[in-house]
Amino acid sequence: ETDWYLISEPKINHNTKAKSYNVVAGHISQLLKTKNLNLEFSDDEGNNVGTAEQLLTTILDGTGWTAGYVAPFLEDDGKTEKVRSIVASAKTGAFMLISNLCEKFEAKPLYRGEGRIVDIVPLNPFSEVEGSDIPKEVLDGENVLELHYGYNISEMSRTLNTENLVTRLY
Repeated sequence: ETDWYLISEPKINHNTKAKSYNVVAGHISQLLKTKNLNLEFSDDEGNNVGTAEQLLTTILDGTGWTAGYVAPFLEDDGKTEKVRSIVASAKTGAFMLISNLCEKFEAKPLYRGEGRIVDIVPLNPFSEVEGSDIPKEVLDGENVLELHYGYNISEMSRTLNTENLVTRLY
């Protein structure tokens, strides 16, 4: 799959015997950080509500990006599509609005730079029954946790909590 990155101007560092270049290549989705002026979220009745797809389409309007696949996020009854509200200001960029949208729908964005398309999928890959292949070992998809590591991580460690571990049972 082809994707696009923006390369920064090389930063040159000199020391006594060596010269080094530092170049950062960020994903093209960083262009969505620019501020959206005059962005309005409103349905026919003037409310700031909508489904994930409706809100994403509004966020991306005028940015050069389009909404791709947006998972159908359903309420607890399993039939009604979730409708949430979102607030924007002149200081909020599309990238931040997409993050807010994903937080409201418990989702994550997938940015495809080749066609400038944004997909919204559930955080829990097993929560979407239709079209997904749930492994037989996973009986309850609600207990699956997916960890996402960001950037600029210099050190990471894991501590095992054995406080409630039973070693003998009589």
